[in-house]
Amino acid sequence: MKFTESIKIVANEHMKNSFQIVNMAKKDLKKQFSGTALGILWPIIKNMIYVFAYWFTIQIGLKGTTSVGFPYIIWLLIGLVPWFFIRDTLVSAASSIRKNRYLVTKIVFPTSIIPTFKVLSGFISSFLFIIIAFIMCICSGIYPDIYWLQIIYYAFAAFMLLAAISLTTSALVVVSRDVEFFLNSIIVLIFWISPILWPITNIKTSLLRFIVKLNPFFYFIQGFRDSILYHKWFWESPMLTLYFWGVVLILLAIGIFIHGKLRDYFADIL
Repeated sequence: MKFTESIKIVANEHMKNSFQIVNMAKKDLKKQFSGTALGILWPIIKNMIYVFAYWFTIQIGLKGTTSVGFPYIIWLLIGLVPWFFIRDTLVSAASSIRKNRYLVTKIVFPTSIIPTFKVLSGFISSFLFIIIAFIMCICSGIYPDIYWLQIIYYAFAAFMLLAAISLTTSALVVVSRDVEFFLNSIIVLIFWISPILWPITNIKTSLLRFIVKLNPFFYFIQGFRDSILYHKWFWESPMLTLYFWGVVLILLAIGIFIHGKLRDYFADIL
């Protein structure tokens, strides 16, 4: 399949099935928490446990440098909000086509929307936690202002990056589960090399700091903190913004190309 044909197919499938993507994301959430009394509250509870564990390890156990200008627990919490989305989406969206093989083998289904609805499902469950972050900020004397509106922009940026990545990885996992195992391994590396537990100002070498910023996840992790804590607009970092969206477009093009090349073989492989 030609690249131009792949673009048309993927774009048409998403435009024609936008409501179906939302409905399938809702069904996926219900499926995840079926049989539980607390339901959708479980992601919030799980994430609160992670926040406490990270805070206790870094500030109490290791007594690490936490000179971030705000209470470390608040600074950490805001950085973890987008990380929870990455953690809950990167691998699950990659395996989405394989795990929903019945949609591919039994019926004629727009396969490109499968990873998208999985990303949307993770987006909803992960970003519910931001309510807790807002409440804790207010309790700490950090009140909402106009900069907080940028959270919508950075949340959209996070969604687009994960959707672009999952379009590629979901197709590759159908061919080989090695990709899924690789992502399960590398997600640990992504967590520790991203400035989530530590501020990027801790890196004194300008070259190393530049390399860390090349990690596209850095853009919206730092963006959340810039919006809520540091009162900085996204256009104040024009080169970083252009770089991020350039990466998203490249990954999206790669994803469309690979998906277009492999989609006709999905039913046979699965």
